[in-house]
Amino acid sequence: MNISFGKKILFGFALSLCVLGAIGLASYLTALRYADSVTWTKKSHKVIEALAKVLSDVKDAETGTRGFIITGDESYLEPYTEGQIAFKHDLSDLKSLLADNSAQMQKIHLLDILCNSKFERLDSSVTIRRAESSNTLLKRITSGRGKLIMDQIRLVIQEMTEMENALLLLREQRLRDDSSLNGLVNFTGVLGILTLLIALYFLLGNEIKRRNRAEAEIRKSNTFLTAILENIPNMIFVKEAAELRFVRVNKAGEDLVGYSQSALLGKNDYDFFSKEQADFFVSKDREVLNNGRMIDVPEEPIMTQAKGERWLHTKKIPIPGTTDNGPFLLGISEDITDIKKQQDAIIHLNRELEAFSYSVSHDLRGPLSTINSIAKLLEQEYGSKFDSEGIRLLGMLRNTSQSLTALIQDLLAFAHIGRQQIERNKVEMTELCHSAEKEVRISMPESKAELRIADLPPASGDSVLLKQVLVNLLSNAMKYSKKSHDPLIEVGAKSMDGQIVYFVKDNGAGFDMRDSNKLFVVFQRLHQQSDFEGTGIGLAIVERIITKHGGKVWAEGKTGEGATFYFTIPS
Repeated sequence: MNISFGKKILFGFALSLCVLGAIGLASYLTALRYADSVTWTKKSHKVIEALAKVLSDVKDAETGTRGFIITGDESYLEPYTEGQIAFKHDLSDLKSLLADNSAQMQKIHLLDILCNSKFERLDSSVTIRRAESSNTLLKRITSGRGKLIMDQIRLVIQEMTEMENALLLLREQRLRDDSSLNGLVNFTGVLGILTLLIALYFLLGNEIKRRNRAEAEIRKSNTFLTAILENIPNMIFVKEAAELRFVRVNKAGEDLVGYSQSALLGKNDYDFFSKEQADFFVSKDREVLNNGRMIDVPEEPIMTQAKGERWLHTKKIPIPGTTDNGPFLLGISEDITDIKKQQDAIIHLNRELEAFSYSVSHDLRGPLSTINSIAKLLEQEYGSKFDSEGIRLLGMLRNTSQSLTALIQDLLAFAHIGRQQIERNKVEMTELCHSAEKEVRISMPESKAELRIADLPPASGDSVLLKQVLVNLLSNAMKYSKKSHDPLIEVGAKSMDGQIVYFVKDNGAGFDMRDSNKLFVVFQRLHQQSDFEGTGIGLAIVERIITKHGGKVWAEGKTGEGATFYFTIPS
């Protein structure tokens, strides 16, 4: 599956954001864990400090009491009093710090009892000293009870300190572990982000290189296509669909209309041509764009600035729009002015030739008819006075005059067809073929050919002219199959390349396919006159009629195996 570059970049950035989010979350969690470890470590230090303060408070109170006992000076009682007050405060702090540690809280309870007992003895010693009962005081001092309590206090505090030091070691190890984990997460995150960024960098770099190569190829192709476009001799132009303004015109277009590309681009037809011409051009443009298919304008006049009136053969083609550009119209115009002048001259000359041929043929019919009549009269009235050679020569004269008369009639028909206009109607080809058969049978009664006519699809054309086609083809088939043992002529139709093709097939003399290009040319014959009579115009008449209908005619054959003549009649 081909993934687009945009999706790759989007996926890369999304992955980067996910990794960054995961790293941020992991870093946040490890930071919370690290902060918690720091808090517990600090708490252990505070507990140890608080224990030291408690011990110090007790010692201060004891030292002050001892000084007062020795000297009787009341000023020594100030540390004693402050020690008791500080002890209460520090013990309270210690209880708060160790509230979540039940083992330590038990020790604190014992420590509180011992310290209170110690302070009671100190208070009692101070009272006795004030009463100056030295014997009693001496007994208390020498009893060792105070030292025992103090040793117990130190022991409890030492145990509590050791316990907290053990916790401190664990917490400091956890702190170091959390610090390492935090560093590892951050390092891994930075490494992952850097890896993704490097991958995206190379991906972007490769895409930029690919696009640069593609742009270079496009520029190369555009240069190549522009060179081709500018050297095409026909006018090529492109218009945008919205307002039909020119967006591209080649050099041939500049030369034709007499305006530069800079003057043409961004303008429409109304800026250069008369309103009548511009309306015609625009109507054709809109027809192309609305229908979405090409139209062919065989002839259209255009008044140019450089060359005056010119005639163009134009093809206009719709170009679908894209996501970035709207639809366009492509025009290809060929200057056919010179061709049109030549065609007009040829048409005029052909008309003159047809008129001359018609006139000559018409004028020759009278003398030939007279010659034939005189020859017939001589044969009838004076035949007894001629010898056999004279009779033969008179027959040749009559046959020659009749052949010339038939030739002239065919020439007149050929010229008439050239001038005749087609009247298109629905033609039932099967009925028309049967009618043509009857006419041929009358003109060729000696023919023994079997004629098989299939059901033919109807056609759209001139029934009179199409009957002439069938008459000529059937006559041609009967004539060239008369020497066959069992002459057979078939008339049918078949579908070929999406159109109906009619055919007339015989099993007669056939022809060499190398001579097929001569079949439909006037006076071109592929057989000797002595073998098969005829004027050599019948197939030329067929070709002219079918061509006037917009169709085409062709033949296939093989010498001695018959021939098949095909023709089409576009609807």
